[in-house]
Amino acid sequence: MGRVLKHVKRPISSIESFASEFVPAREGAGEKPAEGAYTSVHAMDILAEINAQKNPQLAKEYMLALAGKYDTMRKGYWAYRIEKLGQPIAV
Repeated sequence: MGRVLKHVKRPISSIESFASEFVPAREGAGEKPAEGAYTSVHAMDILAEINAQKNPQLAKEYMLALAGKYDTMRKGYWAYRIEKLGQPIAV
């Protein structure tokens, strides 16, 4: 996805609202996920990438959710990505 956006000279943040349609609402934010909502690992990864610079704590939350619930097979990869954020790993 990143290469396609780079080719057409659009920032990855331009698809943030679209990607957030496929990610459950954050706990404690007062939002409830839509009934039958689909959770996309790829959309969550995109949101983590977008927030890595502007809101590292939110990016870490997405990566922890991926490691702990949605993409446990790649738990080590998500721990690596969290480490790249400069955040302590609590996976």
